[in-house]
Amino acid sequence: MADAYWQFSNAGTFGTPPVPLDLLPQMEAFAPWRYGTRDVDPSDRHELTVEADSPNAVDYIAFGHVGHGISNWSICCRLLLAPLAVFVRHSWGGAFADTDAGSADVHRSFFQMEELIVKAEAAAAAGLIPAGKRLIVVADDTQGSAWRTPDGVWKSSRTPFDAAIAFVS
Repeated sequence: MADAYWQFSNAGTFGTPPVPLDLLPQMEAFAPWRYGTRDVDPSDRHELTVEADSPNAVDYIAFGHVGHGISNWSICCRLLLAPLAVFVRHSWGGAFADTDAGSADVHRSFFQMEELIVKAEAAAAAGLIPAGKRLIVVADDTQGSAWRTPDGVWKSSRTPFDAAIAFVS
């Protein structure tokens, strides 16, 4: 995990996403710029939303700098942590990218993700998020952002973390 932290911190003004303590011992490096507790594509948004609907899905985190070509690069993160699923994809890197703006977006999402983890766990303990259900947050520069309530209602939002945090607060 230390390698991931230093690699991400030295590359821009952001660190790694918040890794829940229970998942920390399982962290591995799978490729340059790819880390997690499972070797999955951190940019696969669809797979995360499908897994979020399975009550038997195992908690994990995967993140990295992914993309192709000279300008199609992003920092991506997938987190599945009952009662929550989070997908983050912000443009970062590449020949024409504004890495300062991208770094600010990544940092903001990772910071809000940490707050949401704590509040979603408290909301689940209070019964706001039923057992076997998940609150889903998608912060995605590429395909649009939204969040989904535990009862399955998707809500488009330019600030999905703010909306989800308000829901569980």
